[in-house]
Amino acid sequence: AYDRLWKIVTPQNSDGSQTIPHVTESERPAARARSVLFLLLEERGDEAMDRIKEFKPGGRLFLRQHLTTSEYIDACFLVGELLENQKKWVNALEWYEDLIRIEEARKHNRPCYPEARDRARRLLMKRTRADLDPRVGLEYLRRAELLGLDKMGRIEVAKKRAHCYLQMEMKVESARHLSEVLRLQPNARGMERMLQALQGYLDD
Repeated sequence: AYDRLWKIVTPQNSDGSQTIPHVTESERPAARARSVLFLLLEERGDEAMDRIKEFKPGGRLFLRQHLTTSEYIDACFLVGELLENQKKWVNALEWYEDLIRIEEARKHNRPCYPEARDRARRLLMKRTRADLDPRVGLEYLRRAELLGLDKMGRIEVAKKRAHCYLQMEMKVESARHLSEVLRLQPNARGMERMLQALQGYLDD
């Protein structure tokens, strides 16, 4: 479906087999970079990642330098998706966020842009766990907020921020965010421990 949408044509050999364009052993940087994109499109993710690891000074920088912007955006999404499926959350997030930074400045976005934002936001929220350093958690939540949140997202961010600040013994700030949760969702559940810890800091 992707190939048809973007009119990527894979030529057929006389025996009916297909030759993947640009997947060559050429040493030309552009050919090497483009071979990664076509390997990703052919769902040969392991081969694509092996090639990326060979690039110096770094795989993502090499692709950024030698692919067109649209090709690079697509490669970022496909690598992020691959890493996410492998549960390499932090690495996947790096690729998604690089895609987002570039697309935010462009007038015409690639079809994968909205989904990349959703995936990055979901990963940032998922990584903000109770056992995470609260300062790291607050940074993840800030980045998630920049990607846009609906009402339920704002509630979740406020709840997680309240928990992070409580871990840091910053009870006034924690109470401020917990009050925001209660304003948005008066009947919110699962906060009994925080409510007890913040007695005297919350408005009546």
